[in-house]
Amino acid sequence: MTIPDWTEASCAATHYDCQADVFCNIGGWWHKGTFIYEDNNGWGTNRYTPRPAEPDKPTEWDGTGLPQVGEVCKYDWTESGFFSTAIVRYRGDKLIIVSCEGSERVVYVEDAAEQLRPIRTHAQNEREELEDLLKGAIALDFSVQTMVSCIIARGYRLER
Repeated sequence: MTIPDWTEASCAATHYDCQADVFCNIGGWWHKGTFIYEDNNGWGTNRYTPRPAEPDKPTEWDGTGLPQVGEVCKYDWTESGFFSTAIVRYRGDKLIIVSCEGSERVVYVEDAAEQLRPIRTHAQNEREELEDLLKGAIALDFSVQTMVSCIIARGYRLER
């Protein structure tokens, strides 16, 4: 088996066709730098090797618009508010294909704002958890003292 040199691939290539020895995506393949629009035989089989993830690559997508092909983001594939790490493999006018939890999944463009978000820093995640905690405390009409106790329990300390 040939090991593909992904530095030579188009940024829109999501897979490497091991039998045809070409870079491709769900809509076709590249031949001498030109994209050929055609269905790929056996899509989703071992014939096609996905583009490897770049785990150390920082995200460039800030949540505005749609993520680019190759972008690492978070995807709510269960639509439950639980986001898993995903990689954008294809982006079209009507749908986006992401690799998540060991399979490729379709995200319709009109649903992307609710289902996709950029990778957040640890500090951003902690802030969101604290905001959710305080929103719950306010909804339950907790006292200010109880809310302060919640904040301290989350590890916040006032520096002097």
